[in-house]
Amino acid sequence: QRMFVVLVLMFFSMLFWAFFEHAGSSVNNFTDRNVDRVFEQRTITANEIGTTILIQPTQEQLGYRNGPNLFTLSDLDRLRDRNKAPDFEIEWKVTEENLGMGVANRVHEIPASIFQSVNPVYILIFGLVFTMLWAGLSRIRLEPSTPVKFSLGLLQLGLGFGAFWYGAVHADERGMVGLEWLFLGYLLHTTGELCLSPVGLSMVTRLSPSYLVATVMGVWFLAMAYSQFLAAIIAQFTGVSHEAGTEPTIPPPSQTVDLYGDVFGKIAVAAMISTLICFALSPLLKRWMHSEIEQDTIQTQ
Repeated sequence: QRMFVVLVLMFFSMLFWAFFEHAGSSVNNFTDRNVDRVFEQRTITANEIGTTILIQPTQEQLGYRNGPNLFTLSDLDRLRDRNKAPDFEIEWKVTEENLGMGVANRVHEIPASIFQSVNPVYILIFGLVFTMLWAGLSRIRLEPSTPVKFSLGLLQLGLGFGAFWYGAVHADERGMVGLEWLFLGYLLHTTGELCLSPVGLSMVTRLSPSYLVATVMGVWFLAMAYSQFLAAIIAQFTGVSHEAGTEPTIPPPSQTVDLYGDVFGKIAVAAMISTLICFALSPLLKRWMHSEIEQDTIQTQ
């Protein structure tokens, strides 16, 4: 029975990491293409229509036209590859549809890669908080069981992707999403990780027979590796297509935001369904873990 608990929770852990690991792929691309990362200094006014101005190209220009040409992330990347100086400028032909376009120096644009550090920072901030929380609940015998913690982890993961989805649905007319939705999503992912990840390895060692601990631990890590494979498959659904024989071009934000919103929304629903199933199984799984295991856990903590 205890081994069955390990296998069931291993499955839910695999689902968790298959969704969570999008942070380095589709979520990072979403941040790069659709999250407003620029602190603009000013906006184009009506007095500038019909003129040509010098600007430092940033994410603020994505989706606007420079004369007849639509400016995309692919154009921005090519310009930055050709011009190594961070403060290079380009000529921008201002038209009426550029009215309200933000203008900023490149130093006011936060690189998308910087946001990969948000999760570690949250871990440092909330890791001790969760340690104190579980210890406090344990003293008054209200600490959730391991299956319930897994359910809470999946729940918060789903809510995090729900935040990404909500931000994408409520993007501005250019397809840009506010930073607050990105920070909220990462926060919920981190708290979910803190509910699930620390107890996983402990659960494996406590519930596995002593002569199988090393083997089951290896299977646990193998399942985590497989979750990376699943994450890669799911991330493919956020890929942008282009016509055969043409150079790959990243579409403007208004065309990619719906794609990311749709995939993140489906991940949120899948995580919520997994939460309900895991929570429904929690009483049975807790019983199969046997009370002496729970008591041993409490005494150790």
